[in-house]
Amino acid sequence: MNGELAELNLRVAELQSELADCKRKGEALQRNEKTLQNAVVTATDEEKVRIARDLHDGLGQVLTGIGILSQGLTEVLQSKGLPDIEYATRISSAVNDAMNRTRSIVRGIMPFGMGPGGLAQGLGELADSVEQLYGIKCQVRGTGELLIEKSNTAMQVYRVTQELITNAIRHGEAKHITIIASQREGQGTVTIEDDGCHLSDDDDLEGGLGLRIMRERVRSIGGRLRFVQGANGGSRGICEFPAS
Repeated sequence: MNGELAELNLRVAELQSELADCKRKGEALQRNEKTLQNAVVTATDEEKVRIARDLHDGLGQVLTGIGILSQGLTEVLQSKGLPDIEYATRISSAVNDAMNRTRSIVRGIMPFGMGPGGLAQGLGELADSVEQLYGIKCQVRGTGELLIEKSNTAMQVYRVTQELITNAIRHGEAKHITIIASQREGQGTVTIEDDGCHLSDDDDLEGGLGLRIMRERVRSIGGRLRFVQGANGGSRGICEFPAS
């Protein structure tokens, strides 16, 4: 009997050890998965920024040069009264159209100017577009303090801000939104405050996918995202991140 009990205790100890080992492997797998998700988000947006920069600095500059030349050609032909001016005018119009299309593509990939002040500019323009699109009040405060050196950090914060505003309108039914930005000692903060229904970390927005993506974006730049109740009963989504 004692031998059987000892053998049973030994087997229990082995199972406990195996269970602990499985738990450690599972936790390591979760960490690796989060690391991979962060890497994918970062790599994707960094590639978008690179493409936008190449289009702006490369193709954009070439088209600008062609546009200047074609405009000059049009003026010369016009001054001489030559019939070929019609073709030159068509070329100039086509080049201008190509330039506008290129700017539109760049704008879709990188919705604000490049450089340290780009995010501040983008948030201001985002507020204007929200007012025009949804017919609600959207204000911006303190963006002049934001000077973000890393374009990927600026992009992630901008995308999270977009999603927070969309959630405030779609799920919180907000009618007034304020974007509050600040930067102190290398730490940036962008807060989205609204007067709608309070949304917390536990709210299952679209199956929780949007919230998970936002958290992964913020985590990929070494920041954090949290929610608190606003002063007027709405929500405050607070995105904190290293600004340098």
